Order: sequence, then structure tokens, then C-alpha cells
Amino acid sequence: MAASTASAVQEMHDWSSSSGPIMTYLQYYEVSLEYFLERAGLWVAMFVVWWAVSLVVSSTFRGLKPQARVFWALALVRAVFGGLFAPLGVYCGFVGMRDGSIVSVSSPLSTWLICNAIGFFVFECFALFASNIVFAQFDLLLFIHHVISLGGFSAILYTGHLHYFGVLGLILECSTPFTALSWISWRMGYETTTLWRANQMLMVHMFHGRSFIEAFVWIQTFRYWHQLSTELSWLSILAFYPSLALMSFLLTPSWLLKKTRQLNNKPITREQAWRAIWDPDMQTPASVPVAKVEPKDKRRLKTM
Repeated sequence: MAASTASAVQEMHDWSSSSGPIMTYLQYYEVSLEYFLERAGLWVAMFVVWWAVSLVVSSTFRGLKPQARVFWALALVRAVFGGLFAPLGVYCGFVGMRDGSIVSVSSPLSTWLICNAIGFFVFECFALFASNIVFAQFDLLLFIHHVISLGGFSAILYTGHLHYFGVLGLILECSTPFTALSWISWRMGYETTTLWRANQMLMVHMFHGRSFIEAFVWIQTFRYWHQLSTELSWLSILAFYPSLALMSFLLTPSWLLKKTRQLNNKPITREQAWRAIWDPDMQTPASVPVAKVEPKDKRRLKTM
């Protein structure tokens, strides 16, 4: 058993090494704009497929308004991205890239992951921009997340530095499949079931895990600061560390608080009740008379 496990690990390591099929497919850094558009197109195709499948198999989906249908399909696409890239980020960061300089270490697998992540966030930025226009809404936190992710991964690929931190950043998507399952099951009326609450608990712990990874990156930064400060370009520093700070101290804590409140079913304010009308992800206790709330303003906020 131990021998077979060791053989499997070695086989995956060889698969991600310079002699593996990824090297042949990607030709390492020989990528172009057409490549990224192709990657983004694959995510668009997946969005269309999930929309069509949901339309056929789900009566709940057919009963939703267009805005909620878009978010349903986007949630499924994000779940696929998180479910695939987070485990690969774990392997690449903690197994495949253990040796080498923290600044310059890379592998064909890390490059493949970063290139496809850029394609995904190109798709996400386009989807967010289009939904902002069509549905007249603006999700500030999601906008920040997409922009800093796209900029950060693009800078990593352009400079060739910080692949190690880049693949660790992909682990932060571990919460996405649980967020998608939470929202879709809530739309289907399962918010009072044990399965829904179990998923909520796992989702909250995934956000705790995000905080752990973010703290680990900060620790590694302080540990190797001399090397980072002397070898990194200003482009890499400005593209990566402000993004890491926003993710660590704004986005993850905000989403963790929101998901914890959903799990605990805490009462919400009148303003939050009004937001629930526009936000398909805001879960409102039945005791709050949403329909009778008079809004002070009509800000349309997040769908994340």
C-alpha cells in the first residue's frame, strides 16, 4: 500500500515536472493574448452549459428571475474553478515547489495554473461588467476581488516571480464550491435542512482556512523579507502585496462575518432587509417584514 502511494505521488510529481505533458502543451512561458482569450472562452462555454443543464433539470432555476439565473450559473462555474484549482494549488505549493528560491521557483504546473486563472478572471471581470450594466447593480467587494486577482496573476506571469505565492493564492478558492452549494440549496428551499447547515459550517471553516493561508503568506514574507526586497521588482511588490492586504484584512473577514451570520441566523437591520430584495445571496429571517421595509436609498450591492 505504501509503495503504491509513493508511486502515485512520484507519478504526479513527474507529470508536473519539466518533462511532463504540461510542458509540451503550454511551452512554458510561450503564451499569447489568444491563449488567454481561449481560456476565458472555455469558462464562457461552461457558463452556457450550466445554464442549459439547469434549465432542463431544475424547476427552481426556471422560476428564477434573469438576475438570479445568471448568478446561479456563475456560482456553478466558480464552484468548478474552486473545486479544481484549490487542490492543485495545495499540491503545487506544498509538494511540487518545496525546493528553490521563494522569489523565482516555478514549474510548468504552476504556470499552467496561473495562465488558466488569468483566463478565469478575464471571464469573471467580463461577467461582472455585463451584469452591472444589464441589472444596474455594483458589487464593490466582488469587483475588488476580481481586479486584484487578475492584476496579481498577470504580474506574476509577466515577471516570472512569486509563482509560489500565486499557487497558494489559488487555495483561497476552496470556499467557492461551498458558497455555490449554499446559495443554490437555499434557492431550492433547503435552508432548514441538516445538509444545508452542515455545508454552512464547512463553508465557514473554509473561510477560516483562507485566513490561515493568508497568514502563512505573511509569515513567509517576513521570514524571507531580505531576499524578497532585494530580488523582487517594484511591479511585483505593488501588484501582489496591496492585493494580499485587501484580501487578508477586508475581503475574507467581510465574507466570513456574512457567512457566520447566515449560519447563526442572526437578525438583520432594516437596511440589510432592503438589500435582501436586490441581493440573491442575502438570506433573510422570516421574522423580518422585507416587503414592508421602506428604503432610505436604493443602493444595489453584492451578489457574492
